[in-house]
Amino acid sequence: MAVTDEEFQELAVKVEGLSSRVRTLEDDRAIDRAEAQVRHRALIDSMQALRVTQVEQGRDIARLRTDMQQGFAAVSTEMGRLRGDTEQSLTGLRGDMEQGFEAVSTEMGRLRGDTEQGLTGLRGDMEQGFTAITGTLSHVVRLLGGEPQAYAPG
Repeated sequence: MAVTDEEFQELAVKVEGLSSRVRTLEDDRAIDRAEAQVRHRALIDSMQALRVTQVEQGRDIARLRTDMQQGFAAVSTEMGRLRGDTEQSLTGLRGDMEQGFEAVSTEMGRLRGDTEQGLTGLRGDMEQGFTAITGTLSHVVRLLGGEPQAYAPG
């Protein structure tokens, strides 16, 4: 099989075209590979940044947890102190109130005694006064009735 110059020329052009296409495909493949490597590197960098962010967030959460525990402990301590102060104040107030009630009760008893003594004296004075008035009225009635009698105040 003999190939003519013309056929050879056509084959050479086809080979040159195919060779050019292969180089273009290889160039495209190299470009795609480079782009894939760039995307892969960007993805790895993003994942590394995300990991760093997650580690920092974990540390922040641990610090926040510690701060909250310390805050709760401080609040609990302060509540205990306030409870103690309140109980101590209430105990003192109870004692003061009991002393006050005792003093009021004592004073009320003294006033009751003084009042009863005063009323007893007043009752006696009133009875003497009514007796004197009754005697005087009896004397006046007798005088008016025509029987002269000597006035004898009682």
